[in-house]
Amino acid sequence: MVWIGMINENTQTVEVVASHGNIGDYLDRINIDLNDEKQSNGPTGKAIKTNTHQICNDIAESVTMDIWKERALKYGYRSSAAFPLSTFHKVVGTINFYSDEINFFQEEDVQLLDELAKDISFALEFIEIDAKRSENEELLKQLAAIVESSDDAIIGKNLEGIITSWNKGAIEIYGYTESEMIGNSVSVLIPSDKADELSIILAKIKNGEHTEHFETVRQKKDGQLIHVALTISPIKDTLGQIVGASTIARDISERKHHEAINASRIHLMQFATIHSLDELLEETLNIAEKLSKSQIGFFHFVEDDQLSLTLQNWSTGTKAKFCKAEGKGMHYPIDRAGVWAVCVAQRKPVIHNDYASLPDSKGWPKGHANVIRELVVPVMRGEKIVAILGVGNKRTDYDEKDVETISLLANLSWEISERKRTDEALFESEKKYRTLIQKMQTAVVVHGANTQIITSNAKAQELLGLTEDQLLGKTAIDPSWHFYREDMSVMPFEEYPVNLVLATRKELRNYIVGVHRPNIENYIWAFVNADPVFDDKDGINQVIISFIDITHLKKTEEALRTSEGRFRRLAENARDLIYRMSLPDGKYEYVSPAAYSMFGYSPEEFYAYPSLIQQIIHPDWHNYFEEQWTNLLKGEMPPTYEYQIIQKSGEVRWLNQRNILVCDENGNPIAIEGIVTDITRRKHTENQLRLNEERFRMAQTISHTGNWEYNLQTTHFWGSDEAKRIYGFDLVHDSFTTEEVENCIPEREQVHQALVDLIEQNKPYDLEFEIHPKNSSESRVITSIAELQRDVLGNPLRVVGVIQDITERKKAEEAIESLAVRLNEAQRLAHIGSWELDLINNSLIWTDEIYRIFEIDPDKFGASYEAFLEAIHPEDREAVNSAYTNSLKTRKTYSIDHRLLFSDGRIKYVHEQCETHYDGDKPVRSTGTVQDITERKLAEIKIQESEQLFRALVENSPDFIARYDRKYRRTYANPAIIKLFKGYENNVIGKTPHIKSPIYAPEKYIDYLQQTIDTAEELSFEIPFRSESGVMHWGHIRFLPEFDQEGKVTSVLSIGRDIHEIKENELRFRMLAENFPDFVFRFNRSCQYLYINQTAEKSLDIPKNSFIGRTILELPLSKKAEQNNAIIKLIQLTFSEGKTHDDELHWETKMGERILEIRYIPEKDAAKNIISVLCIAH
Repeated sequence: MVWIGMINENTQTVEVVASHGNIGDYLDRINIDLNDEKQSNGPTGKAIKTNTHQICNDIAESVTMDIWKERALKYGYRSSAAFPLSTFHKVVGTINFYSDEINFFQEEDVQLLDELAKDISFALEFIEIDAKRSENEELLKQLAAIVESSDDAIIGKNLEGIITSWNKGAIEIYGYTESEMIGNSVSVLIPSDKADELSIILAKIKNGEHTEHFETVRQKKDGQLIHVALTISPIKDTLGQIVGASTIARDISERKHHEAINASRIHLMQFATIHSLDELLEETLNIAEKLSKSQIGFFHFVEDDQLSLTLQNWSTGTKAKFCKAEGKGMHYPIDRAGVWAVCVAQRKPVIHNDYASLPDSKGWPKGHANVIRELVVPVMRGEKIVAILGVGNKRTDYDEKDVETISLLANLSWEISERKRTDEALFESEKKYRTLIQKMQTAVVVHGANTQIITSNAKAQELLGLTEDQLLGKTAIDPSWHFYREDMSVMPFEEYPVNLVLATRKELRNYIVGVHRPNIENYIWAFVNADPVFDDKDGINQVIISFIDITHLKKTEEALRTSEGRFRRLAENARDLIYRMSLPDGKYEYVSPAAYSMFGYSPEEFYAYPSLIQQIIHPDWHNYFEEQWTNLLKGEMPPTYEYQIIQKSGEVRWLNQRNILVCDENGNPIAIEGIVTDITRRKHTENQLRLNEERFRMAQTISHTGNWEYNLQTTHFWGSDEAKRIYGFDLVHDSFTTEEVENCIPEREQVHQALVDLIEQNKPYDLEFEIHPKNSSESRVITSIAELQRDVLGNPLRVVGVIQDITERKKAEEAIESLAVRLNEAQRLAHIGSWELDLINNSLIWTDEIYRIFEIDPDKFGASYEAFLEAIHPEDREAVNSAYTNSLKTRKTYSIDHRLLFSDGRIKYVHEQCETHYDGDKPVRSTGTVQDITERKLAEIKIQESEQLFRALVENSPDFIARYDRKYRRTYANPAIIKLFKGYENNVIGKTPHIKSPIYAPEKYIDYLQQTIDTAEELSFEIPFRSESGVMHWGHIRFLPEFDQEGKVTSVLSIGRDIHEIKENELRFRMLAENFPDFVFRFNRSCQYLYINQTAEKSLDIPKNSFIGRTILELPLSKKAEQNNAIIKLIQLTFSEGKTHDDELHWETKMGERILEIRYIPEKDAAKNIISVLCIAH
């Protein structure tokens, strides 16, 4: 089972939002309260608190599962795992997995699920970003529609206000033709109550003043009053004399209307956050009625089949006054809906301004509102209609403006309602799943930042030999907390796992410690993993330490040392060949250098001639190898086989070949990987084997061992050549003294003390320690054994000893130990059962694991091949039976995946392999294995679904999204980018930005790519590019590095956005400000100058660069401090209140006293946040 829980910020509870595989009411009764100490201390709560995954591999034994254990076990759950989900560096929930097997979640599974959790987190974050972006883009589209649907009036006039030019925009706005207005006074357009504006405007023009965005009222030819925004600029002749003015008039009547719509949009988005879907739709319809002056409104969802719709909601007024008909939630056929649903068939908005006269009107059901006029608009998503929104009974006819308004609201309501429906579905699903797994099979201890133990589980108490009371509150330096190093020396406190994590601020992995257990004679050995948990200020809040008991591995160490001498030379002389062959072409993708020694041919020869292997097969094995070669190319082969070859030199050798089939995600064979071992020695006679064993024993006696002597009477120290080589000394030039030897030993004090103990107390001297050889940077590990020799009187005479470099042996021991751990884990995780079928007696034997997989009582099983087939899913029985019977005919092994169907409807997936043994031509016995692969299959399905969701989001994004490899080649580009390569689509994937790219500065772009790869940090910048229309635009680019498991940057994700309009607006502002006759300043919240215009720069006689980034106090322009403080106070007041302020200031400067009129204007971004203050001083 898997479920996703999200944090309810209001209640601080974890609520189930999605699930799969839930049994009964298990999730319905889960309560996870993050404010409750017990409920928040399970895997889900800990995953949220620590932002790290939490694994519980035995629910029955977990201390933290007491609250939920009984019900979890009732439904068959035996282990679980919780992985945190984060957006914008904040944990927002978890994804939780359950298995019916103990110890199910192992390292490889956890790594896979960690990646899945990151993908889901990325998708959640992307959805949130995309939702915000969609809202902003919708607003921009609204504003763009207003601008594009109205042409500005551009009017020229002289200093007396007589019109000299009149464009088409003026005709459209005012209704006068050009001939009617040329030579006439502009006063014709000014209403009587605004008549005094003309003289004021003309006076400013004569003074050379500009007027920006002056909003007022003007009168059209038909007498209609309209709102306009005027921008008036003086016109100068070639001599610089003002001769007239240019007026740009923009009809802003439409804007006033859209402002009301935008206010409604913002209201609905805020309303949606705290109200249900029905309440949201009802409020949307109320606003639709208000904006369109309607009296009824309705909103219904259209089903995916486009044949029926779900009656969803009506406006408040409709339900209260007009419509009493029932039907909310009904599925209503569209072909029976009448004319009010005709917009679905026509796939466009429909207006009925005389409803009663419509020939297709079907009348009204009982209690339904009487409709006089109606406007219904469809909501389209792709090729489908997803909903309809309608209003009716406006007192006047509906027009295109109403269509635009209602369409905007319909699309907005769909976007918000779709998100709301998703949120509510997640919320309802979350209620079904609540569980925290407290008990874990792994021993866990949690330390606070002061090393005090906060909590521990029962496994930790058992492993450490301490009770919970003995552990809680103890610090890492408590005497009862006692660790050993691997050499059995007492571990200093600074090497304790918790102290290492606190010191390095990094995780600790596979740290080996010996654990002293009070009141228990024996001690244990454990693998320790420790992880820091950071708080929101990047301080370490907790350290979580887990212990894995490896005492049994330590006990085998001595046996490994004994056998190491025998197997080390074998391992060093092993010359196995490793290869990979692609299918079905049979070409070698890789052949290891062992090909030289094994075949006498180079890897390059195998690459050039894939059939070379067939030519060097011994003639006795040609037929067998041809058969196996054919099978290999089809992806069918036994796991291992042996054959003979003839080397290039003519020597005959025996080889053993082991193969692994590699398949793609669809299960199709794509390659074979294998290891070939020269087993010629194994084929020798027994006498030759005895001879080899004798030689092997002789080799042990001469295995690079040096000896040394120390004369206690003369203090002379001597060492053999091999001893000197081990310590890294030059045999000719370096002196070999005790001081220089001890300088090579980091633990020189312990080694020296052991020598003293030998001499003074006759204690045994048998050590193993690390050395740093002279003239070498690589450390080594040696063993040193010595004994004391005495003279005839019994006095100490000399110490003689031997040393042996065991570095390679230690590495081999570590490798063997690591392999043993992995092998044990693999065996535990494999869930593989085996079987044997006696074909003579039709008797079938299963191991216990198969009974568990098939969930069959051994006492009730028929133990025959027919009984086995009965246990298989009915749809798969024929395939399994055919695979087995064909294998008997062809004498080939078979491998097949199939399903098991249980009485309660559950399905399992299993993988089976089988081979048959023959007596001559008669099959007598079949053996095989069965592996439960259900979880893997389900995980693969989940991952595919997540991948499809992510790609759908990226493919439909209007942003430019691409991925580059380390050589700057595009490995992916979404449709938005491909559109920029009109006619050059082949230059996208696999190409670098150099090749016919729309980017104008590809070298700079590549520099930024390399910088992101080198620093492994996110990078943002702006760069020009060729837009889809072919003109230059500016783009904002964001580079995000992507990493492999080792933390290396493998690729860079690029997200770009067209900021051409933003750049154009900034350019217009600067062109206006630079030519403005008054002083123009811009300040940030720190009262620092962001901009000054040329007028201010020239008048104050101070370079512009001296202003930028400094405050008025750092660059005083007035001799009076109180005047500077007054300016700063008004800037700060404008930021805090968000409204314009005016001030008059007597400013004492080096030019004398000046009287300034200053206006402080707040500047806001798209989200209406104040980002700067503009000051205009006159």
